[in-house]
Amino acid sequence: MSIVELGRLAHRHCVNLFCAHRLVFHHVPKCGGTSVGRSLRRAYVFSQATVTPVESEKAFNAAKSCRPSGGVGHVSELREMMLLYMLYSDVRCVSAHLPFSDIAFDSFADRYSFVTLLRDPIERFISNYYWNYSRSQAHFRVAESFGDFLSTERARGMGSTYVRYFCGQPGKKFSTQHVDAAIRNLHRMHLVGFLDDVGGFQASLSKMTGRRLKVGKENVRNTAAKRATILEGPLRSKVLEVCAADLEIWQAVQNLRDRSAPDGHRQSVLEESRAKGINAPINPHSDTNGTGRISVSQDRR
Repeated sequence: MSIVELGRLAHRHCVNLFCAHRLVFHHVPKCGGTSVGRSLRRAYVFSQATVTPVESEKAFNAAKSCRPSGGVGHVSELREMMLLYMLYSDVRCVSAHLPFSDIAFDSFADRYSFVTLLRDPIERFISNYYWNYSRSQAHFRVAESFGDFLSTERARGMGSTYVRYFCGQPGKKFSTQHVDAAIRNLHRMHLVGFLDDVGGFQASLSKMTGRRLKVGKENVRNTAAKRATILEGPLRSKVLEVCAADLEIWQAVQNLRDRSAPDGHRQSVLEESRAKGINAPINPHSDTNGTGRISVSQDRR
């Protein structure tokens, strides 16, 4: 047996020993996923992979420039294909900015655990804006002031991030039916955590994987003061309107909070979130489609 073959056997032994539980972590932007992803990659060092947003978009644009009539119509479809490739290759941990895929889940839910971490949509939206606004050289930089940004189509897309990530149809134009699909898919997933109880998510994820995980704090920006100013000022109603779709999803999945946590702890987490004044009901006046439901952005970035 050659040295190369011995190396492959040793690697396969380590993979089966240390990376037995297969996992897909859907990393939603500005939901604490960077820390989770790095913790998972350390635990799954022998078999892990990711898909980076900037490089995958550059690859998509390069391919489209050569084949404008190609079969892939949106970068999300390319990322879905990359996810499927990694799952068929038996990569044990995939942690990436990847939307939920009906095809991937239906094909691999019996072998892989599909998990994610969510954050209050208003907190997530404001944090996402300031993250992109402050990075002058970033690929997805936002140049407008917060007030001006709220009137853009990109803002409506950013406010519908949960729809885009969990409707199960990457690259499609979104409708209110996709909000219902996102809610259903989140209830199908093996574990849904919440950033305001990241300790509970860490414990559940460690139990699931059989690995000792330590989720730190990375890419943290203190936007609490800016958020309070925005939500106490004239822009509050506009923010609620822009984030209406994600707020509906957020409110519909609160029953997925870790059942293993003591009732008193769960209640205190909920009360603390409500005390911030950011779990306001969806503004019924934001509906523009005559159905009594929120309107959903067509932005599919």
